[in-house]
Amino acid sequence: MHIGEQIYKEHNIKLPIQGGYGSTIQTCVVILAEAKYYFIEVQDTYIDCWWGKGNWKKVRQSLIIDNDKKYDKIIIDVSGAPIEYYFDITKCY
Repeated sequence: MHIGEQIYKEHNIKLPIQGGYGSTIQTCVVILAEAKYYFIEVQDTYIDCWWGKGNWKKVRQSLIIDNDKKYDKIIIDVSGAPIEYYFDITKCY
């Protein structure tokens, strides 16, 4: 089961994603082209699914370009602990 199916199964939310859980650039969440105009909302919804809406705060967001791939690195704060997520936004950006 890929990550999009898991989100749907656990939260009944369909997100245009595939790939890994996003904890490293190698296991990034891939946002599909159909989310071109709302990929930031997809990122936030994905994080909401793990931490709950309102239980985290975005601290920093930065663009990483590596080998013609574009990644968003998002650092969130959950109860004082920083957590990183990586999203491949190549198809959207």
